[in-house]
Parts: sequence; C-alpha cells; structure tokens
Amino acid sequence: MTINNILCPTDFSDTANKAISYAAEMALKYDATLHLVSVINEIHGFDSFQVLAITPNDIHEHMLKITQEKLDELTTDIKPSIPLHTAVLEGHPSTEITQAAVNFDCDMIVIASHGRTGLEHILIGSVAESVTRQSHCPVLIVK
Repeated sequence: MTINNILCPTDFSDTANKAISYAAEMALKYDATLHLVSVINEIHGFDSFQVLAITPNDIHEHMLKITQEKLDELTTDIKPSIPLHTAVLEGHPSTEITQAAVNFDCDMIVIASHGRTGLEHILIGSVAESVTRQSHCPVLIVK
C-alpha cells in the first residue's frame, strides 16, 4: 500500500488534536504529505445587515483569518521533516472534507470522532460517519 497524501480535518478539539498526532506519525512513517484542513460554514447574510456595524462579509473574512491562524499554530507542533499543507474550506464539513481528499489526491483520511450517541447523534449527526460513507479512500477514525 502506497500512501503519499494524508488528509486530516480539524475542528481544533482535543480529539481532533489526537487525530492530527496519528496523521503526523503516519505521514512520517510513509514519507507522505500531511494536509491539515478546517471547514467553516458559509455565512448567510442578514436581511437587514445595514443596521449592523459589521457586515456578514466582514464576519466571514474574520472567520477565515482566525481559522487559518489556528491552523498555522497547529503546524508548529508537527515535525519539520513532514511535508505539510493547510487549507481553510467553506461549506458543509463532510462534503468539503471528501472533496478535499479528491482534490489533494489523498490516499487516506484521518478524522476525529466525538462519540456522540442517542439524540445528540440524531440531531447533530456524525461528520466522521458521513465522510466514511462518501470517501473514495480509507478513513481512520480516532476517538
């Protein structure tokens, strides 16, 4: 099995940080490029945003900037010998993650699962579960 590119999405949670550690170790072992991504939801405008001091576009730009800064902070903990790429994606998380795996020609996805069950799982769903169903490549789920 050849692994050249590994995708690891993050929501900056402790569980996601564990997934990043797994992904970094695998990237080191297989001499693969690690692609760290974070997905933000699209900002939908307010009907009367003129009354606000800040526009939906300003909020959106701020979210992009903050998310990229957080990704950059995460990269400082990753060994410099691991080729690394970061990206902030916009849209529905599972869709964007699976599309990123295609776009970056990834051979594996390493993703965190928060272990939601019952009503919480029904209401919120599981990004990891959805990615596993949609992905063209193997998915390692870290708990």
